[in-house]
Amino acid sequence: MRKVISSLFILMILAACGGAGDAYPKQVRENFVKSCAAKANGKTTLCDCIFEKISARFTYREFLAIETEMKKGGQATEFLRFVDSATRSCMVPAR
Repeated sequence: MRKVISSLFILMILAACGGAGDAYPKQVRENFVKSCAAKANGKTTLCDCIFEKISARFTYREFLAIETEMKKGGQATEFLRFVDSATRSCMVPAR
């Protein structure tokens, strides 16, 4: 699971582009889902869900601040825990 989380976080960093407003640029979402699905056996629904949860909890501006913190060696523990929880939540089948 940690490998999935690390991969998703790296994918978000690679997908990041555009300005530092509060909303995620459309291209970020598209890149995230495409890259995530490539790592998740084509499961775009799972990747859409994860992205929705991340973007609902963290503004794009907050995400960029987290990215900067991690580049400086910070742990971003809250973010990583959230991504782990979001991933698990998205993996649970709908009832």
